[in-house]
Parts: sequence; C-alpha cells; structure tokens
Amino acid sequence: LTISTKDDLTLKGNLFADSVTLESATGDVLLALVDDTVGSEMLSGIDAGESGSITLRAYQGQVIQASDSGVDPVKPDISDLSATATIVTDTLVIEAGEAVTAALAGIGGLQLDLDGADTRIRHEGDLLVNQLRSADSTIEILAVGGLTLNDAILTGAESSNDLTLRTLSSFANADNDGNSDAIAGARSGI
Repeated sequence: LTISTKDDLTLKGNLFADSVTLESATGDVLLALVDDTVGSEMLSGIDAGESGSITLRAYQGQVIQASDSGVDPVKPDISDLSATATIVTDTLVIEAGEAVTAALAGIGGLQLDLDGADTRIRHEGDLLVNQLRSADSTIEILAVGGLTLNDAILTGAESSNDLTLRTLSSFANADNDGNSDAIAGARSGI
C-alpha cells in the first residue's frame, strides 16, 4: 500500500498491509491521534505484521509519530515523548528533510535517511539501527533496552552533525514508590 501526496499527509485511523509507504513530496507525514465517539483520543496505527515493512517519507518536511509531554517546550527531554500512533513492523524506514519525532516499541530494524533533520526517537525494547544516513542533522536516539548501530554515515558540515545514542534500563524507567527493595537493589547494582 502506497499513499503519496505533494503536501501534508495526515493519518487518523488504522492501516493494515504487509508493506506500507506514506510519503509527501513537500509537506509533512503526520501520524495523529483520533477522536473516538465518546470524546477521548485513541492512537492511530499502521500494522504491517511482524515480518512487514513500513516507510515514512517526507522529503522536505517532518515525520511526526509522537508528541512532547514534557514541561520544556523549547527542548523537551526525549524520555517525555509519547506515541500518537502505533507502528507494528519488522523494518521501519524513515526519510525526512526537516524533523523526525517518534516514540516506538518492538521495531525489528530501523533505517534512517536524514537531510538537515532534527531527529528524536525513543524506542521501548532493544533497537537495531541497520543504516543511518545523515547530512547536517541533529540526531538523538534513546533505547529503553539495548541499542545497536550497524552502519552510519554522517556528511555535510562537521559542526552541523550531532549524533547522541543513549540506553536506559527498564529499572531506571520504572516507577518506584519507595517500598520496593527489589527495584532499589537492582538500581544500585546497575
């Protein structure tokens, strides 16, 4: 399934296919929350199955699949990102020219092709970044689990590229009400 547009492309709802491509030539690709019948918001979703592939492409724009829930509107902490859409797939390809904001979980492999894109990606679980191509971009990736980067090429002005890779244990991210000796002991052992 391929959906292409010249301007902004906004998904509000669900797509199911073995292979999905959403692309905008000059605008943004936005995966947005959906208002349900009782006035609540639900996540949109793209489901390509555990062996499928999804491509999100905004040649001159942004790919947005998460929102900032942090208190600092200028540069919120990446750990404050929350998903506006679920993505189920083995391989996720993101191409963007302006920005990428994503809060993902359970992605088998990630490919990034960025051109001047301010990129923030949070991933729950182990993350394998198979390929990273970037020119003049600021990239921050946080994995709550393991993080492997196989192949990265950053080009353009040396001062315009910034790559930050972080991992966080699930213990450090867990809520602790002060009564859990097991969590406290695990944290002290990390």
